[in-house]
Formats: sequence, structure tokens, C-alpha cells
Amino acid sequence: MGSVNGYLTVEELDSLKETIVSEFPELVQPVKIGETYEGREIMGLIFTSGNDPDYEKPAMFISGAHHAREFTTIS
Repeated sequence: MGSVNGYLTVEELDSLKETIVSEFPELVQPVKIGETYEGREIMGLIFTSGNDPDYEKPAMFISGAHHAREFTTIS
């Protein structure tokens, strides 16, 4: 799927997130969760069932590139 031995680059992952948000706007919302040391936005996604927008179910999933050129962690 990705261009680096099958893994996604950061740019490809960002594009995938944008596609998911645009295709399922009633189920997925983008949210800024912080900034990197270099000032880039860190974006997350909020997923909902679409049935009740006021219902919040506590959950968290974090995935990131912890080491340079380690594409498995962002995929």
C-alpha cells in the first residue's frame, strides 16, 4: 500500500486520514492534538457511531514515528 517497502510515509498517512474524513464526515472528525518540536500540527481522528453526536465513549489510541525512518510505527 505504501511507497516504502509497503509502508506508508508520513505524507501518505496524512493523505489517507484526509480521505477518510472526506468520505465519512458523519463518522470521522479531524482534531488537532498538539504540535511537534518543529511546529508541525499533530492531527488525530475522532470516530463515532454516527447515532448520537453528544455521546462520548472514553478511548485513546496513539501511534507515531518514534524513531527516524521507522515506517512500521506510523503504519
